[in-house]
Amino acid sequence: MAVTLDDGGVLVWDLRGSGGPVLRGPLPGLDGAVRDLVFFAGGEVMAVTLDDGGVLVWDLRGSGGPVLREPLPGLDGAVQNFEFSADGEVMAVTPANGETLVWDLSGSGPPRLLSGLDGTVWDWKFSADGQAMAVRLADGGALVWDLRGSGVPVLRGPLPGLDGTVEDWEFSADGQVLAGRLDDGGAFVWDLRGSGVPVLRGPLPGLDDTVWDWEFSADGEVLAVRLDDEGGEPADGGGLVWDLSGSGPPRPLPGLDGTVRGWEFSADGEVLAVQLGDDTLRWWDLSGPGSPTSSRPLAGHTGTVRDWEFSSNEDTLITGSDDGSVRLWKMK
Repeated sequence: MAVTLDDGGVLVWDLRGSGGPVLRGPLPGLDGAVRDLVFFAGGEVMAVTLDDGGVLVWDLRGSGGPVLREPLPGLDGAVQNFEFSADGEVMAVTPANGETLVWDLSGSGPPRLLSGLDGTVWDWKFSADGQAMAVRLADGGALVWDLRGSGVPVLRGPLPGLDGTVEDWEFSADGQVLAGRLDDGGAFVWDLRGSGVPVLRGPLPGLDDTVWDWEFSADGEVLAVRLDDEGGEPADGGGLVWDLSGSGPPRPLPGLDGTVRGWEFSADGEVLAVQLGDDTLRWWDLSGPGSPTSSRPLAGHTGTVRDWEFSSNEDTLITGSDDGSVRLWKMK
């Protein structure tokens, strides 16, 4: 817990254990009024932005007083935004001038500007597990770093095959696959497994509209995309689903022969339910090592299926329809 005081100081307490809160001490090195403070990395790192635009970082690991890391080099101007990786060892900051800087905070030495970064940063994204980071450059290129291990982040290299500016991207949950949407509406997928340069799996086939949003299955082997209606809204009945298993190019999900109105993955990522443009619903088993296998369309409703939900044990799909009925479908 952190408390800001009227005199500009900040105190930090440790709330772990069953006893009373333990005062870790004031934050050392503060020389300006605090504008905002944020905890990261499970409470082990703390960052403070000051009214004068500066940013200070403290290491709260251990049981002693907070340790002030050295000032972030290269920072000139008030900060608009900042974010840490999940382990608190990489920090990205956007000053008011829009030129994002990224620092490697691993180890106990001074922060270091991320190695290999040789262009102005447009934005960045950490994978959900904090093991990878992608940076989009102002010139349209994109770079990826491996953040695994305790050493300096390793530049995996630029994303190969890019022939347009990356507008949006998404990591799979395990950080092993990266999908990127280009300004021309196209989309590509890269494989980040291993330690070398990202491998271009290829453009997503059949994509001739702008991507509205997308979602990976838990294992990163299925990607579902909803398309834009060109008016800034998701298209009615516009969507595609790809099978990314194996090492070849993405393939349309087997058995999917219509447009997609919506989808939902089960919480364990082993089942995907898809509503097609003709209002039928079917599901795919994603649990095996090979290509997903499809069910027949779920027959029984006499009206449009409006909603569906997986049971908590993931073995039943519940559907609700315009015909006023609710049906339960056993999947496992």
